[in-house]
Amino acid sequence: MKAYMPCCGKMICEGCLMLEDEEMEKGNLKDLCSFCREPPPSTDEEFMKILMKRANANDPNGFYTLGGIYRGGVELSLSRDISKAFEMYNKAAELGLPQAHYNVSNAYFYGYFHGYGVGRDTIKAARHLKLAAIGGDEVARHKLGIEEAQLGNMDRAMRHFMIAARVGFDESLKEVGNGYKTGYITKDEYASTLRAHQSIRNEMKSEERTRAAANRL
Repeated sequence: MKAYMPCCGKMICEGCLMLEDEEMEKGNLKDLCSFCREPPPSTDEEFMKILMKRANANDPNGFYTLGGIYRGGVELSLSRDISKAFEMYNKAAELGLPQAHYNVSNAYFYGYFHGYGVGRDTIKAARHLKLAAIGGDEVARHKLGIEEAQLGNMDRAMRHFMIAARVGFDESLKEVGNGYKTGYITKDEYASTLRAHQSIRNEMKSEERTRAAANRL
C-alpha cells in the first residue's frame, strides 16, 4: 500500500512513511515531504484544498486518491458518493494510471462498482485490463494470464505469469512453477524467473513494510 503526497503528487510506501514518522519522533528528521521537501498539510481542509488543486492540474494520483475518498465516505469532509468515485477512477485511468485502469476494468467486467451499476461491458473491461498490465500492474498481468489459460493458450498465459512473477507477484510465481512441472516453461525460464522474483522481493523487504502490512490486518 502507498500513501499520496498532495504537495507534489508522488506516492510513498507505508513502510517508508512509518520509518520517517519514527525518525521524526526521535528528532532526526524534519516533518517535510520526502520528495519535494515541502511541509505536509496541517488540517483536513488544507489537504483537500491541495488535493483538489492537484486534480485540477490533471494529476492521475490526485484523481485516484479522490476516488478512494469518495468511495469510503465520511472522510475529509466528503460524503460517500460511489458514482463520483467511479468518475474519479475513470479520470485517473484516462491519464494513464495502471491501478485505475484495473479498478475500472473490474467494474465493467462485473457491471457494478461497489454497488453502483455501470453496465457490464466485457470489451471495455478487456481494454482497461490490458492497459493496466501494460502500465505495470502485476495483478492485471496475472489476471491476463489466467484468462489466457482458461482459453487454452498456455504459452501466452505463461508469458504473462513470468512477467508478473519477475516483478514480485507471488501468485504468478506459483503458476510459473506449475508451468515448469507441466512442460510449458523450460528449466532456464523457470530459474531466471525465480531469481528475478527473489531479487525484487529482497529489495522490497523491510521491517517497516512488514509492520505496515501487519497493521492493515
